[in-house]
Formats: sequence, structure tokens, C-alpha cells
Amino acid sequence: MKKLLGILVLGLGLIFLFKCSFSIKTYLKCETYDQNSREILYFAFDKRYIWSNYDAINSEFRNRSKAKYGERYVTAIWDNIKINREVGTIIITPSLASIFLDLFKKEETKDLVLNCEKINKKGLPKEKVDKKF
Repeated sequence: MKKLLGILVLGLGLIFLFKCSFSIKTYLKCETYDQNSREILYFAFDKRYIWSNYDAINSEFRNRSKAKYGERYVTAIWDNIKINREVGTIIITPSLASIFLDLFKKEETKDLVLNCEKINKKGLPKEKVDKKF
């Protein structure tokens, strides 16, 4: 009986390890190249996803995109995010809808290029909320 229980626990442990692969995220703190904007954006990625739109109050990323992982580039499949790991930049290209609207405005939406640095998870900002009740 003890052997059967041991084999069962070992089997469940192996299934858990292979099905739930542990992914280590890389966290990025990004600023725009033109220093006119003071906004700082945060991103994270691993071999399967790119996370964006960080919420500092809840300490979590709001958006997740499936990614194509490579040694030089990590590219979001559905969103327009491309991480250049060699140079340390993220390029966000305009969506098809914004390009279509630009035809009517006779303007051109340019790619947003962000200069990024790698940070630890502890480096992500956290905001406290003053609760009334």
C-alpha cells in the first residue's frame, strides 16, 4: 500500500513538473527616446508571452500577448510589440486602425521606440491607496 501511494505521489509530481513548466520572466523599465515624455512603461516577457500595461496599484500586468521567442527578438504575435534584446529597445508599431485614421487626417503615426533596461521584479513600482473604509 505504501509503495502504491509513493508511486502515485511521484507520478503526480512528474505530471505537474512537465505540464506546469516554470517560466522565468524578464522585467523591463522603458523610457521613450525623445525625452519630451516623462512616462515610464514596464514590460515583462518569457519564452511564451509578453506582458504589458502594468498596474502599479494591483502590482500586475493587465495585457498578455502570445510571443514568438528568439535570441535577438521577442515579437508579440497579435500585438505590435517587438523587443530587440541585442540593442535593448522595444518598438511599438501603430495598429491598422490608427493607420487607416491617419489617411483622413493626412498625418503619419510613427513607430514608438522605447529605450529599456532590465530590472528585478522588486524594481516594479507599487502604489498604496488611502482607503476610506
